[in-house]
Amino acid sequence: MSRTARRLAPPYLDSVRRRRQADRLLEYVPAAAGGYVEPILDGGAVAVALLARHPEWSFVLGSPNRDLVTVWATVRAEARALVERVAFHAARHSPAYFLAERELALQAGDRADATHGSEVTGVLDEPIGSDVERAARFIYLRGTSAPGSGGLPLQHFDDAVPGRDEPAFDAAGLLELASILRDRDVEFLVGSPFSFLPAVREDDVVFLDPPTGASVEARELRSFTGAVTAKGGALLLPGSSAGSPEGLAAWRDLRRLDEPAGRSAEVDLGVWGNTPLRRLLLVEDDRLRRRD
Repeated sequence: MSRTARRLAPPYLDSVRRRRQADRLLEYVPAAAGGYVEPILDGGAVAVALLARHPEWSFVLGSPNRDLVTVWATVRAEARALVERVAFHAARHSPAYFLAERELALQAGDRADATHGSEVTGVLDEPIGSDVERAARFIYLRGTSAPGSGGLPLQHFDDAVPGRDEPAFDAAGLLELASILRDRDVEFLVGSPFSFLPAVREDDVVFLDPPTGASVEARELRSFTGAVTAKGGALLLPGSSAGSPEGLAAWRDLRRLDEPAGRSAEVDLGVWGNTPLRRLLLVEDDRLRRRD
């Protein structure tokens, strides 16, 4: 299937809900933007779509979760080795094997914390050696764990239990994503949202959608959004970022971009943006009207 006909997917299990949400959010990403920054990466559906749509952009992707970012860096650097290692885990999948791998993931996380300490924050570029195994184990556990809160796939597996008879994994999709990552200007970072701030340029789209259970407090997010706006970055957020439309309405400079669909607040949390994003969208609307 051709690249244009095949919809690219993230390198690990993503939820149907987040993929559908991505389709809606993409309507509010202006083509006039110069780049894309996602500091709390989870499913990655928006990032993947924009990687395919805008080869001219620069991308900065990351998370406080080192294992998740390791997956993306490994896809770019060692995609075939990663596919082979995930297949190794998939062939051995059982409840007992799952629990054993979960324990190894916890031990590896403890070792990484002890080894890197404060240095865990920074650029994660070319993974080596054991990072292929770390990435493969993350993909395997995410693709076999029972979902967490809200039916979303897990990022951390401390208390994960088996939830699938077979791992959810798209090897062909991962290899296709790898070819795109190698052709793009992409930087991977591990750290808190504020560690991404130096990478934000005027008119970059900054997407925020913290996963359930993310180790980022609302106060930190709110402060980060203010700093992004001050730099001229174009913030895009689903209403779920603050748990309710009322929550985001209280954040400085954020406004709802879409019209309520007549559903309850629990279902329709909307799409939100700051002044730089609204300005770029108005410029794009004007350009389209002139062209027509």
